[in-house]
Order: sequence, then structure tokens, then C-alpha cells
Amino acid sequence: VEVGEFPTACDCAVNLASVLLDRDGDVAGAEDLYRSALAAAASGAWPASGERQTIGSFFHVDAAHNLASLLQSRAAAATSAEGRRLLLREAAGLYRDVVGVDDSRWDAWANLGAAMLDADAPRLDAAKCLQRAILLAETVEAEYEANDDGRLSSVIHALAKAYYGLGTALGHLDAAEARAAVDDDDIALLRQPGADAGAVVAESAANALRT
Repeated sequence: VEVGEFPTACDCAVNLASVLLDRDGDVAGAEDLYRSALAAAASGAWPASGERQTIGSFFHVDAAHNLASLLQSRAAAATSAEGRRLLLREAAGLYRDVVGVDDSRWDAWANLGAAMLDADAPRLDAAKCLQRAILLAETVEAEYEANDDGRLSSVIHALAKAYYGLGTALGHLDAAEARAAVDDDDIALLRQPGADAGAVVAESAANALRT
């Protein structure tokens, strides 16, 4: 790999990892490649002809997102609570890194919210992530629908999951969390004059679950 081809080499590693997953179901091999691409991009170095060539470092968003998704899938099949917790924690950290670089990634926001819910993280924080994902994804949905884009069905499916997650997160807020939610301008709720915090959150949760 020539120095000028370094970012391309990272892309190739990510693409190969996806092929290993989709074609062969090789989770371990894919994980190794995603981690290699992330590490190489971060260090700015890649093995080439027995020597390490160095250029400027960068953050490989797709490698991070795909690795996080893989870890999230592994967590779902984990046999120990501690192993599951560690996998979800790493996945959530990677998703945070992704949205820190590109906050328009609705898929990363949705996956972050889901990972936080599964990891028993603060439910209000998970709800905020899921709501951010929904707002962004609905814009993408409208664009895909207008252009008859074949990816529309996948966005609709993801939106349904995000709404379900949002309803679940809001539905499990305790009284103090419900009050914090109502007082937090960063989360949209069906606020009604005279309604107490519990009622507002309960109605918002029910509405999300109906969507």
C-alpha cells in the first residue's frame, strides 16, 4: 500500500469485513478487520512491504459504526450479564464517537439509544438519542419517498424500532425522571396545560408506541 493509498486501505479492510460477515458469517474475522482499520486510521500508519508508512491520522466512521453494530449483536447473544454489559458499553462508546464526528447519522443515534436501553443506562438519555434519530430519519424517509429510493423500506423499519424504543424508554421513567424530562427542552413531549409530569410522559410514551 502506497502512502497516498492509506485511507483506501482502511476502506478496503472495512469492506472486506462486511463481506466476511454477510457471506461467511465470520464474526471474529470481521471484528479483527474493523479494529485494524480503526487502529490504523487513528495512528496514521499501515503496514506496507514490511514497513509502516505514516500519514495524518483520522477517524474511520464506518469502521466504528460497523464494529459497534457487531458488538451489539454479540451482546444480544452473550451468556453472561457482565460480558453483555461490557460489549454494550464499548458499542455505545463507538456510537458516541460516530455522532461526535457526524451528528447527521440517524442510524448511529438510533443504535446508540438502543444500546443504552439494553445496557440499563439512564433512560432519559436513551430517549433523547432515539428522538434525535427519529427526527433525522423522518427527513431521510421523506427524501427517499419523493425519489422512489429503494432504501425507503429499511428506513421505515428502523423508524418503527426507534419509536418503539422511545416509547419503552419514556414508559419506564420514574417520577423524578419524568419531571426531568418535562423540564428538559431537548426532548419533545406531548405537553398539555395542567397535566402533571407523569401524565405527560405516559401519553408521549403511548403515542410513540402507537406510531
